[in-house]
Amino acid sequence: MIAKIIAAIVLFSPVSRLKSTVAESEIISALRTTASRCGYRLHSGDGSRALKIAKPESGLRRWVINKRSKAMGLFQLKPSTWKHTGTPISKETYRQVEAFLKYIIERYGTLEKAYAFRRKHGWY
Repeated sequence: MIAKIIAAIVLFSPVSRLKSTVAESEIISALRTTASRCGYRLHSGDGSRALKIAKPESGLRRWVINKRSKAMGLFQLKPSTWKHTGTPISKETYRQVEAFLKYIIERYGTLEKAYAFRRKHGWY
């Protein structure tokens, strides 16, 4: 009986909830869409830079929450950062990329500068 219940849960659960990590292509697609909506022109290598920031922050897991700082998601944004960007806190890839990009543009100007800062300091 328990096996049937588990099978039903798996069968009717959204695939994104079952995956432990987000596909890189999903992040890149969300980045392109968000950049276009925000009027930000992506530069060559920006997709790779965003992934290089997200991988050490979360291992590309959208559900990760830092117990100490309460930072969450792919880019480990703190609740205050979410609020500052005006993006509702969400576990959706698109919303996480939106908050990340707004934060990066305001703080660093470009993904290139944000990634350079992260390489130098180990955080961004």
